Amino acid sequence: MQSEVNGAEYEIDRLRQLYRQVREKNYSYSALLFDRESVHLLQGLEIVEVRKRYENVAGVDLPLFIGLSFRLADYSLFHTPLWIDRALVMLRELIEMKMHIEVLEEKRNVLQRELREVFVRVNLFEKILIPRAESMIKDIAIFLGDQERSYVSQIKVAKAKKIRNQMGEGS
Repeated sequence: MQSEVNGAEYEIDRLRQLYRQVREKNYSYSALLFDRESVHLLQGLEIVEVRKRYENVAGVDLPLFIGLSFRLADYSLFHTPLWIDRALVMLRELIEMKMHIEVLEEKRNVLQRELREVFVRVNLFEKILIPRAESMIKDIAIFLGDQERSYVSQIKVAKAKKIRNQMGEGS
């Protein structure tokens, strides 16, 4: 479980670094995105669906990012600047990375929560339930030993009575 948490942390850090690199690489487009012609296109770039599936690892359902579906605005290829297509691809890539990071953070949070529960259970068993069970086993062993000694003494008394009865009948 701990290795899964560490793996998720590593993947989040890797994707965040990649996200920063892509964002910095495409920073030159940011001034253009406030152009009047591009604003309506950016409004049309909305997420229709976040596709993810769940994988069961050690009894825990973990989210896995599959991809995104976008709704793109219709626009005229002849009346819009050439850079719009590249800007939309870049924005889509950044949004997809950001959503992937969010799904990985969700996965990490689920794993951390489960890991805490496992630690609580382990501590419960190690510190409370196992010592109680050992104490109860000791008490049961003492009780059974006392019972055994009681039965043995009862058998000896019964045997002595039987022998006395047999001697009394035989005389």
